[in-house]
Amino acid sequence: MGEISYGRLSETADYGAQAIDIRVENKSGHYICRRCGNQNQALFGAHYCLRCEKQCLYCRQCIAFGKIRECSQLYVKTPPHIKQQVHLGINLKLSAAQQKISDALLTSLHGAQKHFIWSVAGSGKTEMTFQLVIAALQQGKNICWAIPRRDIVIEIYERFKAAFIGVDIIALYGGSPMNKQFAPLVVSTTHQLLHFHQAFDLIIVDEHDAFPYKGTDFLEYAVQQSLAPEGSIVLLSATPSSKVRRQLRNVGYQFHILPARYHGFALPEPRIKLYTLPANKVPAIVRRWLQKQLASKRPILLFAPSIKSAEWLQRVLQPQFSAVESVHSQDEDRNQKIADFRDGAIAILVTTTILERGITIANVAVGVFNSQEAIFDEAALVQIAGRVGRKIEFPTGEIVFFASACSYQMLRACWHIKEMNRKARKLEMLHE
Repeated sequence: MGEISYGRLSETADYGAQAIDIRVENKSGHYICRRCGNQNQALFGAHYCLRCEKQCLYCRQCIAFGKIRECSQLYVKTPPHIKQQVHLGINLKLSAAQQKISDALLTSLHGAQKHFIWSVAGSGKTEMTFQLVIAALQQGKNICWAIPRRDIVIEIYERFKAAFIGVDIIALYGGSPMNKQFAPLVVSTTHQLLHFHQAFDLIIVDEHDAFPYKGTDFLEYAVQQSLAPEGSIVLLSATPSSKVRRQLRNVGYQFHILPARYHGFALPEPRIKLYTLPANKVPAIVRRWLQKQLASKRPILLFAPSIKSAEWLQRVLQPQFSAVESVHSQDEDRNQKIADFRDGAIAILVTTTILERGITIANVAVGVFNSQEAIFDEAALVQIAGRVGRKIEFPTGEIVFFASACSYQMLRACWHIKEMNRKARKLEMLHE
C-alpha cells in the first residue's frame, strides 16, 4: 500500500482522515497521556507553546515518538480491508498437537478473542499461527505480528516473505525504510505500535515476556490502542511467569499449552558444573567442555552475563581456539558474525543474552558462563536451553550451566524443563 500511512497517528489532516482525541489530558491536576497511557506525574513536563499560546503540558515517556501535548490534535486514516489471495510458499506440516492449537486459534476470526499459547522453545509457535494468518488475510483483515526486539523483526519478516506469497508485507522498527508505509501484514517491534490507532484486526505478540516488552506498561497499552474495536489478540510465550499466567486468566485469555517439540523428542535437560573461578582465567572445566564439543564437530554458543565478560572470554579463549568471536547489543557487526556462525566460519560464538531467543543453529552445543549471575533468571536460562535440539536432524544436544555457585534461578530453570518433559510424557507426546 506504499506511502499511504493508514492507521498511523498524524498531525496532518489528510483527505479521509478522522480527528481523534489523543493528547495529554489534565483531569483536575492529574495528567494522563492518551497515546502511551502514562500516568506517572514525574514524566510530564510543561513549556510555553506557540500553538496554544500558554504553558502546555507534554508527555516525556513517549516523546521519542513525537511530542504529545495538552493541545495536540491527531488524525488517523482508517485502513481498507482488502481480501488477499495468499499462497503458502513453504511445506507446512503440523503435528496433531500443533494442529489442535491452530484450529482453536481460528475462532479469532469471529469477533474479539484473546488467546495465549504457552509452548516450549522450539515447538513451532510461529508455524501454529500460519493457518490463522492466511485465513485472516483471505477475509481482508489487517494483521500485525509484534515482537519486542528489532533483530527478530527482521528475521520474521524474511521468513514471512518466503511463507506468504502474493501478500504485501512490511517490517517496522527504528530506522526501517518502511516506517511510513502500511500493508495487510505488518511485522513490527512493539514500540512502533505507539504510532497506530485501531489499525489491526489481529495482533500476534511473540515473546511477550521478553525485554523490553516485559514489565513495560506503555507497550502493553500500545498494543491495546492499535487493536481494532472487534479485533483479536494472540500472545505467544515459552516462559510465562506464574504472575503473568494469573493475570491473563483473570482477563479472559484462552490458554493453549504445548509441552513438547514438534519432532517428539524431549527437551535437553541442563547439567550444572561448578568451579572455583581462577583470577583472569577460564576454568579448566569450561575449556575441556569446549574441546569436547569441537571434537564432535558441534558449533558452540557460550553465553556470558555482560558485554565486558563476553569480550574478555573471546580474548582469553582466542589463543587456544582460533575461530572465536563475541557478539552483543552494541556490536555493529553482530548480524554478519551470526551469519558467519551459521555458515560454520566461526566455531565458538560468545554472546550476551541478546541471543537467548530467536536463533536456531543445527546441532549447537550451549554453555552458560557464570550462570549464577542475576541476569540469568529462570526465563533466560530456559530460553537459552531452548537453543539446543531444535532441529529434527539433531533433536538432542548439550546444555551446561557453568557456575561458581548454584543459584535458585538455575534450579528453577532445571525444574521448569524437567516439568515440561514430565507433562509431555504424561500426554504421550514423546518418542520414547
